[in-house]
Amino acid sequence: MDYNQVFSGYLNFLSLADVLQILGTSGCSGLLQLHSKFAESPGVVYISKGNPVHASAGKLEGLEALYALFGWKDGKFEFFRRTVHQGKTIRKNRMEIILDGLRLLDDGQIPVLGPSENFLPHGAEKDSSGIPLIKGPLVDYMYVVDEECFENENVIVEGRYGSWIWVILEGVAEIVKETPLGPIPILRLGEGAFIGNLSSFLLHQQFERTYSAKAIGKLQLGVLDSQRLSKEFARIPSVFRGFVLSLNNRLIQVSDRVVELALNKPDTFPFCPNQIIKQGKSDERLYHITDGYAIVSRSIDQKQDLPLVRLVANDYFGDVPFLDMGLEPYGASVFASEDFQAAPVDIELFDLEFTRLSTTFRNMIEVTASSISIITKVACDFFNRTRGKTNTK
Repeated sequence: MDYNQVFSGYLNFLSLADVLQILGTSGCSGLLQLHSKFAESPGVVYISKGNPVHASAGKLEGLEALYALFGWKDGKFEFFRRTVHQGKTIRKNRMEIILDGLRLLDDGQIPVLGPSENFLPHGAEKDSSGIPLIKGPLVDYMYVVDEECFENENVIVEGRYGSWIWVILEGVAEIVKETPLGPIPILRLGEGAFIGNLSSFLLHQQFERTYSAKAIGKLQLGVLDSQRLSKEFARIPSVFRGFVLSLNNRLIQVSDRVVELALNKPDTFPFCPNQIIKQGKSDERLYHITDGYAIVSRSIDQKQDLPLVRLVANDYFGDVPFLDMGLEPYGASVFASEDFQAAPVDIELFDLEFTRLSTTFRNMIEVTASSISIITKVACDFFNRTRGKTNTK
């Protein structure tokens, strides 16, 4: 056994999707090898700070190879912790890769390597609704002060006030926005994910709930220790506290954007003439906005951009190496107003503060970032559907 091997198991127990989620949450760097008696050579995935950067499977390379490995249902995996020097050929964010890989596998677009019986990857659920399901890491019960059970009923009702936040111990909850045209589902949350508004919880204030959360079948929740986490939040440097609140602001905005697109509402984003980050270009810096505003926008094709989020003073933008939001720099551009000003952030300090957090606090931030990534994808899907209807008129 290689002395650097830190994680191994069997693919019929933990699928590649599960393994990528675990490695992503831990922020590990190293080499993931997949072995199957049905393959002539191992599959290899290079992981840098929890994110896949390159893969190979037979003659395939890059993202194509990584998707092919989702079809390996029989075999063993081994993860070796080491420094990764491999060039980056995969720039898509981790959560999008996982969801797309499972969807392609379920649609029969990825060949299954192994016995021919029907196969549903461990950790994935077939859902006729097509609503993305996000699961979090393992639950830290040290922060759970009580448990509550729900069944096919609302956990949170839009318009009511509250500051509680729960971690899902078992089951699935659906996040829904109520509209005059009926409820619009945003996404579903599974084990290890969190229900509630991060800002109101950490600031220990009562805020109006802007979305409803409903139990899909039986749902078991753990009530988190608000005082303990609020005290931890108060101890971290103010700049990092601001970053966490800015992250939650992004989640709210991109969720609202899904609703606007689903209702086919016109854009209300102001024009920003200055492109300061171009989608797809490497830019490893993080910035703090001090004046003006910026628009985060995803390029759908060469002709159209989809504005997603409006950032103002005290918000943050740029590359966050320890999180995977699926936006700038690789998944979105940033456009700035004429009076825009921003200052660079010491990302090493942020990285250090993140690692110092309790497991539960880190998990909350991780799930928030993953939710931003997946809801962005939902927004793009709504945009493409709406645009398709418009183009046929």
